[in-house]
Amino acid sequence: MTTGAALTVAPYRPMTLLTGTVALTGTVALFWLFFSRSERVVRHYQRAEDPMRAGRSGVISLMISVAGMIAAAVADERVIAHPTGHAGIATNLLLFGGPALYIATQTWHGATLFDDLHWSRPVALSALVISCIITTTAPAYLSAVLAAANVVALAVFEDRDAAGDAPMEESISSEHSGRRAPPTQPAWRTSHTLSMANTDPPSRNSSTPVQEQP
Repeated sequence: MTTGAALTVAPYRPMTLLTGTVALTGTVALFWLFFSRSERVVRHYQRAEDPMRAGRSGVISLMISVAGMIAAAVADERVIAHPTGHAGIATNLLLFGGPALYIATQTWHGATLFDDLHWSRPVALSALVISCIITTTAPAYLSAVLAAANVVALAVFEDRDAAGDAPMEESISSEHSGRRAPPTQPAWRTSHTLSMANTDPPSRNSSTPVQEQP
């Protein structure tokens, strides 16, 4: 909504079209990073030994991720309003810090749930930090392009990586779902066993009555 409001008041010129397209592309890439792993997260929640811990981690990561997206949206609004001016420290912190906070939170959430840390996330975070430092005096639109490019590159890479890991995860899930329960005895055999167990065996000390001879 912030980006849309900025576009409505911005003058109609090519730079507005460029910055608006960059802002939309970066926002879609951030959403893609979030929802691309939703199926894996749901499967983990279903098999989690401690669902309370997993749910608490999910709520915390969601709140921080929303804060990162708000920071990115405010930065996009500033870039659309002044695309050719110097980005400055404040705009760059919002442009690169918002996606960095978002990606770092999702990385922490994934490491907490799956106990793994893919190398692409730290590389993307390092690229965002370096880009933030070197583009402080650059035009704002150039900073926006670099920030969106980093996020889009990460989304494309993780989409390919997820496509490669899909067959392995499907085989693992099929193994879990294909396990058969131990064979059970037929009903007639079970009832026969119970009836035999409930029948008192003849006592060794019992004696048959002896009829007296007349």
